[in-house]
Amino acid sequence: MAKFSLTSTFLLMIAVIMMAGVGFSDAQAEDRTVLIVGEGEGHSPIGDSLYRDVVSRISEQVEKAGFSAIQATERLSVSDKDEDEALLRRAREGGLEGQEGRKVTYVAVLSLFADMSLLNVGTRIRLAIKGRLLEAEDGTLLAKFDLKLPENYTAPPECDRRCVIRLLQRNTNSIAEGLGRILAERLSERKSSPAQ
Repeated sequence: MAKFSLTSTFLLMIAVIMMAGVGFSDAQAEDRTVLIVGEGEGHSPIGDSLYRDVVSRISEQVEKAGFSAIQATERLSVSDKDEDEALLRRAREGGLEGQEGRKVTYVAVLSLFADMSLLNVGTRIRLAIKGRLLEAEDGTLLAKFDLKLPENYTAPPECDRRCVIRLLQRNTNSIAEGLGRILAERLSERKSSPAQ
């Protein structure tokens, strides 16, 4: 039976995804505040708890890199460019719940999808963290990510609900921490690169 530790695979996936991003300019990185916004409605207490853990881990890594992280307390439905523009306009105006009027330079939009299905052979677990990092001023896409656990992961039958939740939390936290480190590095590179 395979262990439920896929951290190194996800960190590699995150690194490859992030390296494909857009170049940065120093002039665009004067302020160092990142607003983290949840995309979509909360689906369950477990999903909401995992989402809070993901935001917390990403925030920790962003703050370690010298940026401020603000979590918007409202969850939004943002699925296309027009809605991104409306979100960015509200963020620039300081109008999102939890933002408290603070100016932001970057907006990270996150979605977390967690699902469990009981099978004869155990519990099938599906998990995905999706999102994007945008420049607040002009909407420039700085990074896009879509990280998933392999579709075929199944927890053993003896793993009860609490066990499955612990597995989800442990692996979600590892993925989110790695994603947070990569986003923080990306923002730091943006700050330190010469103007283009």
